[in-house]
Parts: sequence; C-alpha cells; structure tokens
Amino acid sequence: MHAQPPAPPAQTPTQTPAPTQAMHAKTKAWIVFAGGTKFGEGRARLLQLVEELGSLNRAVHEMGMSYRAAWGYLKELEEAAGFALVERDGHGMRLTDAGRLFLQRFDAYRDRVAAAASAAYDDVFSDTDVARTGVARTAAAD
Repeated sequence: MHAQPPAPPAQTPTQTPAPTQAMHAKTKAWIVFAGGTKFGEGRARLLQLVEELGSLNRAVHEMGMSYRAAWGYLKELEEAAGFALVERDGHGMRLTDAGRLFLQRFDAYRDRVAAAASAAYDDVFSDTDVARTGVARTAAAD
C-alpha cells in the first residue's frame, strides 16, 4: 500500500496571495500598416529567428509553421513596409540593416507598451481589495 501525500493546507483569508501574485497586467502590441498588414509578436519572432538561425527554413521549423506561410508573411510585410526586411546570403537568410533596425524599434515599442500598461495597472489596481477580491472599496467605505 502506498501512503497518500498529505493534502495541501486549506487557504484561509489570511493566506490570500499577495495582489501582485493574484493579478497582473498583460498586453499585446502590434503595428498596423496603412494597408492593414499587421506586425506583432509572431512576425517579430519569425524575424528574430531568421536572424539568430540564419535560415528561414530553420526559423519556420522552430516555430512549427510552413515555409510557404512564412515566405508569404515576409513578402506581405516588405510590401507594406516599403523596404526589404530579409536578404539571402551565401548560405541562407538574414535580416537587412533596415530589417534589424525595424525589429529593434518594435522591441522597444513593445517594451514601452508593457511598461505603460504595468504602470497603469499599478495605479488603477493599487487598492489591494480590488486585486485580492475583485471588489473595489468606495471612498465612502474608507
């Protein structure tokens, strides 16, 4: 016979997780070009992997997507952006200087959006009753 592991202790109101553990801000950032083409996390990851791995084929394998879909994304992005993001080199593919700069700027934009959302969350949900229970205290209750 195997002994059953002890049950975790029941959580009482005094053991409620700290507000930062109970909730947090989460954002998604993307750029929409004039024609409606979107550039967000997925396409940024594709460009990042092309740069890191030096190959579109290896990048799509890592992401679990088809080469054809990725190539279509890149062509659509380049047309929308008005400049080449990738170039073939002797052994594979890499980002152009403009593509590298665009990806760096997108990363900086995404980080700023996340920081602004986090600051707004901290400001709006600083009331620990809201963070812990989802119920806001009113000014009259204070």
